Amino acid sequence: MKRLVIFCAILTACQYSSVEESKEQGVDDLKRAIEAIEDRQRAEYEIIEEQERIISVLEQNVEAANSEGMKEKIRGDIYEKRIIIRDAEENLKNQKEILEELGSKLDSLEAVGG
Repeated sequence: MKRLVIFCAILTACQYSSVEESKEQGVDDLKRAIEAIEDRQRAEYEIIEEQERIISVLEQNVEAANSEGMKEKIRGDIYEKRIIIRDAEENLKNQKEILEELGSKLDSLEAVGG
């Protein structure tokens, strides 16, 4: 009987340790995911900034272009840059939503483990 009690105590301790390690791993995974998304957000902002700079230059080139064909080509390039900006802004919106979800999950895990 004494052996059974000791065995159960060891088993319970191992299971508790495993759950705690699992929670800690989950917290670490969430923190890494959040960091990766934040890095990607910074990259999206850089993309937007760069495309806006290029659009500014291209708009000046439209004014300076001599032929209507060249103006149309430049306007097409500007349109493509605006699409890139729109896509980056959509990515930022999605990343914000994901960060909010991950932040909630992280808060929950830290509250339980804390």
